[in-house]
Amino acid sequence: MRPAGVILVSPERAAVGPEGDDSPAAFLEEVANAPIVAHVAARLLDAGVGSLGVLGPEPLARRAAECIAPAGSSKNALPRLLGDPYADVGAALAALAALAREGPLLLHRAEGLVGAPLAPLLAPLLACRCDATVALVRGARNDEPLDGRARAALRIGELGPLGGSLGLAGVAALGARALARLGEGPGGGRQQSLSIGCLAHLLILDSRIQLEPQVVASWHAYLGAARDLLDLNRIALEAIVPDTHHPSASADCSIEGAVRIDPSASITASVICGPVAIGPRACVADSYIGPYTAIGADVRVEGSEIERSIVLAGASIIHVGGRLVSSVVGRDARVFRDFAVPRALRLQIGAGTEVALC
Repeated sequence: MRPAGVILVSPERAAVGPEGDDSPAAFLEEVANAPIVAHVAARLLDAGVGSLGVLGPEPLARRAAECIAPAGSSKNALPRLLGDPYADVGAALAALAALAREGPLLLHRAEGLVGAPLAPLLAPLLACRCDATVALVRGARNDEPLDGRARAALRIGELGPLGGSLGLAGVAALGARALARLGEGPGGGRQQSLSIGCLAHLLILDSRIQLEPQVVASWHAYLGAARDLLDLNRIALEAIVPDTHHPSASADCSIEGAVRIDPSASITASVICGPVAIGPRACVADSYIGPYTAIGADVRVEGSEIERSIVLAGASIIHVGGRLVSSVVGRDARVFRDFAVPRALRLQIGAGTEVALC
């Protein structure tokens, strides 16, 4: 049995974010210099899935498929589009059931990441120990809450005080038997939602399904806050494969830890402490780039210190006079120190932007 990975795309857009009112679909926001959905696909492949599919509204599903396809691939090589559950849940369930005949499915929300490998969620199904697994997470800010019946079925109350903070992460694994049961609901399943939360609750409450819940280390999803992106950026950077040498960096640079620098970038007279990702054509000079920082394509950083931040494509940070921490700098934004008089703060702030002065 070769499992398949299925990415669930929501039609909702991030309400607030670094792009303000023009924010794209949440799964397209970039962390560690790639869209969130690309990191989801990479983690599914790392878990051993043999193929990828995308489930969601056609335009968004196609966009997600393009993000995760190998560079230069043809349209025939794009991940399989499995239908729009918001238009026809029954047809989407049928497509998943057909796919599950080849092996179990690992379902994953497109705009979130688990801070742990996904293979353990598939292992019980591959060993034929159960029909499905669901991922529970403790104390996550943006998990999906368990309702009272589901909590009772999982006997969460017996776990003590710590059990009270358990919620659902956005990932689950389903076998053919579990999918068949889901399709037996009223109207052939047409009145069900295919969100991870809804599927998990249905599986938990169906006593005929052999379910194995697993507690994962962490779960973060982008719901519109910059903090969400920084959490996802940290998870993605912890998984990067670092470069073994750095031809883009001059001899006067100090590079420590897991650092990935695009060959077209230019790094001079700087200190880089990973995990850090620096994108194509970025220019970093006389600067400190600290842990958990992603520097995007065509970014310019001079005479500055940055840590635990995301700097998106085309932005520039020049001699800011202090360390930038826990920040998201939007595309083509400019952050610089102005020596003109009279001395004052001069800001151009878009919708949904947050600025902390200290």
